[in-house]
Amino acid sequence: MKKFLKKRWHHIPVGIVSALLALVLVAGGAFAAYVTWTGEVSVTVDEAFSVEPGLTAAIYTDATVTWDGDTVTITDMVAGERAQFAIEITSSSSAPLDATVTMAQTSGDTTWVVGDFADWQRIMLAGGLPVPTDSQFMVQSPVGSPPDVGNPVVVTIPGGGTQPVYIWMQAGSDVVPMVYTFSVTVAR
Repeated sequence: MKKFLKKRWHHIPVGIVSALLALVLVAGGAFAAYVTWTGEVSVTVDEAFSVEPGLTAAIYTDATVTWDGDTVTITDMVAGERAQFAIEITSSSSAPLDATVTMAQTSGDTTWVVGDFADWQRIMLAGGLPVPTDSQFMVQSPVGSPPDVGNPVVVTIPGGGTQPVYIWMQAGSDVVPMVYTFSVTVAR
């Protein structure tokens, strides 16, 4: 032990250097284990999308399109007629977000099929004729050329912006007169 205490490092006794190093390590460990703050973080995330009624139109028909809260009602539609309504999706996010719009038939005797945009455009340009045999619905994003159509449709809503999505309904010549219901879902 005497030999160890007599050794020197840069003219400083090694025993003193060892003692100081041991003191620093013990003190550092004590301070490292000492908790100076414990807190809680609470994060509230709100829904970025809101959905409101947009433009409605009865095309080649005397039908009436109304929006009442969460329900869109098309009345007085008969075989061969079509109607269109829009939902406005607004994003409160600062970043662009994708919305998936899906439509599904929930009741009715006639099965409605997803329409094809080219057929719909041709019928529109021809004044509504010929009337398709099958009843159709179509979800349309106005973005793109040709626009994105089908079911479901994915639409990018710009940050802090609004994007309309159009729903087209066509009662074909095969439609059985009754009330038909559809669900429309907007999801991120």
